[in-house]
Amino acid sequence: MSTNLSEDEKLLMNRAKSFAKSVHEEDLYGQLSHIFDDIYGDEPKLHAAAWLHSAVESNQVTLEQVWLTFGDELTQMVDALSTTRSDCF
Repeated sequence: MSTNLSEDEKLLMNRAKSFAKSVHEEDLYGQLSHIFDDIYGDEPKLHAAAWLHSAVESNQVTLEQVWLTFGDELTQMVDALSTTRSDCF
């Protein structure tokens, strides 16, 4: 991934990764950073949504919790990535 990301973009990605890891007791995310870099490149919002969607799919957190923590745009992205779609976002 490029080092041209702003501090806010880096913070968003790190917050999403930390949030996702905190709701999973097992370590599912060891290899995902490298995979996300290859797939999403320099798109920090896509990285963040990718980190968060599995937490929603596994029912560890709700879209409302994602919305309260990360706001509308990212919640809509997470909802679009998730197999359990909501009509709320």
